[in-house]
Amino acid sequence: MDFFNTMDEFNLYSNLDIVLSNLYTLTFIENCRKSNKSEAWSYMRRLSGSECSWESSSSRSGKEIVTTPALLKAFGCILLNMLSLNSEYVSSKLQEHGLVKLLFRALCNPTMSISNTRALSLYCDILEMNTIVCSVLSRLSSYNPASLGTILHTKDCFNCLLSLLDSRIYSNDFPQLIYLRNKLWTNIFNLISTLVVYSGDMDGNLTNRSLEAASIFSDTILELGNRPFFEAICESLSCLGSNELQNSALTSLTCLLRVETYRAFQNLEVDSPLFRTTSMQSLLDSVRTTKTVVITETNKENIKPKKPSKRFIENQKIDLLEELYFDKMFKRRDDSSETEIDIVESQGEGDVCGGEICKILLYLYDICDLKSEEGPDYNKKRSLVNGALSSLLCVSREAKKIALEKGLVLLAIKQLRERHMKLSLESVDSLRRLSDKKRVCPMLKEVHDLVGLLTNFMLNDEHVKMEAATLNLADVVHKLWVWFLAQSVYLADVMKMLCIYTTDCNLACQTLPLTSPVAGSGPRKSPSNVSLLHAVINLINKQMDLISKTHELTVLEASFNLLINCCESLECRVLMSKSNLLQSMSRLHPAITKRQKPWDDTELLWLRFLLIYTGYPEGQASVAKVSDILELVMVFTSGSRLPNKKLALSVLRNLAFHQPNRPRLLSSGDFLNILDTKLTSGSWEEKNIVVVIMWALIANNQKAKITIKSAGLDVKLQNIVKQAQVFNKDTLITQEDLDRMYYVLSILKEKDYDKVR
Repeated sequence: MDFFNTMDEFNLYSNLDIVLSNLYTLTFIENCRKSNKSEAWSYMRRLSGSECSWESSSSRSGKEIVTTPALLKAFGCILLNMLSLNSEYVSSKLQEHGLVKLLFRALCNPTMSISNTRALSLYCDILEMNTIVCSVLSRLSSYNPASLGTILHTKDCFNCLLSLLDSRIYSNDFPQLIYLRNKLWTNIFNLISTLVVYSGDMDGNLTNRSLEAASIFSDTILELGNRPFFEAICESLSCLGSNELQNSALTSLTCLLRVETYRAFQNLEVDSPLFRTTSMQSLLDSVRTTKTVVITETNKENIKPKKPSKRFIENQKIDLLEELYFDKMFKRRDDSSETEIDIVESQGEGDVCGGEICKILLYLYDICDLKSEEGPDYNKKRSLVNGALSSLLCVSREAKKIALEKGLVLLAIKQLRERHMKLSLESVDSLRRLSDKKRVCPMLKEVHDLVGLLTNFMLNDEHVKMEAATLNLADVVHKLWVWFLAQSVYLADVMKMLCIYTTDCNLACQTLPLTSPVAGSGPRKSPSNVSLLHAVINLINKQMDLISKTHELTVLEASFNLLINCCESLECRVLMSKSNLLQSMSRLHPAITKRQKPWDDTELLWLRFLLIYTGYPEGQASVAKVSDILELVMVFTSGSRLPNKKLALSVLRNLAFHQPNRPRLLSSGDFLNILDTKLTSGSWEEKNIVVVIMWALIANNQKAKITIKSAGLDVKLQNIVKQAQVFNKDTLITQEDLDRMYYVLSILKEKDYDKVR
C-alpha cells in the first residue's frame, strides 16, 4: 500500500482529472481553424513542444495544459498496472473521482487526412490511446459494478464506442495501420463481452440487467445504422490470421446471442421496457450487408510493426471461405504466394447478416473439425466457434436456413457417430480411473457440445427436426446412451435435446421405438423391447427411486415432457401401454410421501403426463387396468394443492370417456363420493369437470343414469343451476357451462332440453 499512499500524496487522481479534461486531437485543430485561427496556431505550437515546459509553475493556467493521445496512452498503461496490483482500491478511487466517465469520453473518432508524418504519428497515437482506454474500461467493468453502470448509461460515449467499429473511418494504406485497427477492435469486442457478462449476477447467471445491457447495445446499433457493426463482426470473424481479433469477436457475439436466448425464454410483460426494445434476433434477420471479398497478394492485416507475419493461408481454405461466405470463386493462386482476404464495399445489397455470419462460422467449424492437433489454443478456438454457432442457430431463423442448406445436420450426426466409434473402444468404468479420464473426458465434451449445437439448431424449426429424423438421430443417441447416464449434466442436456426434437414432430417421435443400442447396427424396421423409449422409461423408474429433498427433478421433468411429446405417435403409446411405466407411480401414495414438497412436485409431473396419455384409448385402457394407479388418482383429487386436484379430476374425466372403464367407475363408491364432494364444495372449474364426467357416463347408458340418481348427484347439479341463476353476476360460470348443466339434467330427467330451460 506504500505505492498507493504515495500516489494519493501526490494527488494522482486529481491530476489525472486535469489531464483527461485537456485532451486535444487533430479534430479539435480542424474545428479551431474554422472558428479561431489564433487559438489553433497557439495549440499547434504547444503540441509541437515549442511552448511546453515541464517545470512546475503556479502561474501556468489550466488552459495552457495540453494532453496528447500519447500522454493519455501512457497514463492508461499506468492505470492497468495499478489495477493489476489492487483492482478494488484503484477502481473505487477512479469511480469516486468521476474519472471513469472522463476516460470513456477520451475515446475519439480517428477520421483524419494523413498528409505528413506528424499526422500519421498522431493517427497512430489516437488508435493506441483508444485501445488502452478500452482495455482500462474492461478491467474497471469487471471489478466495479458502479463503473459498469456508468459506462452503460453514458449514451454519447457509448455511441462513439460502437462507431469505432465502422471500417470506413480507418486508413488502410499501411499494414501497420491495419494492425493497430485490429488491435483496437479486439479491445472493443472484449469490452462488449465484459459489459454483458458482468451485468448478470455474481455467479455469472443472466438477469434482467443483462437484458438491459444487451438492449442498450441493440438500440445503439440501430441508431448508428446497423450495417457497420455487423460488417465489422463479419470482417473480424473471417480474419483468419488475426487470432486475437477473431477470438474476441467470437466471444462478444456469443455473449450478445446468449442474452438474446435468455430474452426468448423469459415471459416479459408487454408493458415492460425490455419487451419493447430492439432484439438482436430482429437485427440479424433483417439487416443486409454490403460487403464482398477480394484477394490480395500480401498479408498485411496481421503484420506487426517491424515484425512481419509469415503465416500463409492455403488457397483451398480461401476458396472454401469464398464459396461458403461470399458465394464467389477466385482464380487459384500460386502455393508460394502469400494471400490475404480483404472485405470491401460492393454495389447493391447482399444477404441478411444472420446468414452471412452463419456462413463464416460454418467455415470456421469445418476448419476446427479438420484440424487434428490438440492444444489449449486449438481447444479454445473450437469451443468459441461451437458456442458462437450454437447461439446463432438458436436466435436467427436465417442462420438456420443457411445451416440446413449447407448440411450441418448431416455433419453433426456424422461427428456423433465418429465419437461413438471412439468411445466404443472404451469402457464406462474408465471414468473412475484418472489416467483413462484424461483420454475419455475430452471426447465426452465434444459429444456434449454436439448435443448443445443440435438442440439449438432444432429449436422451433420443423424442417431441421425432419432432417434429423431422416438421418436417425435417435438411433445415434441410443448408442451413446450409456455414456450420457454416466454424467448427470450430459443426461439432462440430451433429454432436453430429445424434448425439442420430438416437439410437434410426429416423425421424430416414431423413430424412438425403432432404435438399437448395438454398435454397428442401424435402426430397426419394427419396435423392439430395447429401444430408446424403453431406456427413457427405465430412467424414470430409476429417478423415482432417487427422489428426496435434495434430489433435482430436472431429468425427471424432461423425461415426462418427452413422453408427453411421444403420445402423439401410436407406436409410442402402444409401447408405453405394454411397459412397466405406471408401476413406479405407486411410490406417490400419501402413506409413503407424507405430502412432502418434492413428492408434490413429482405428483404434478405424473398428473400432467397422465392427462395427455389418457386422452388416447391406449392410455385410458392401461391406466384403468392397474387398480392401484386408479385408486391413487382418486386420492390425488383430495390433495392440498389445487393444480394437482384439478389435474387428477381431469384424468378421471378422460377415463370416463372410455366405454370399458365406465362399469368399474360406476361401481366404485370412492369415485361417486368424489363427484358428490366436488359438486358440493369444489371450485367452479372442478364442478364443470364433474358435469362433463357425468355426461360421459350417462350418454346412452340407462344403468349409469340410475346410479347417478341413486347417488343424488342430479339433485346436487340442480342446486348448482339454481345457485348460478340467483347469483349469476357473482359466479365465474359462463353461459356455455350453464347450457351444459341444463343438457345433462335433461338427459337424467329424460326431458327435452328446451323444456328444461
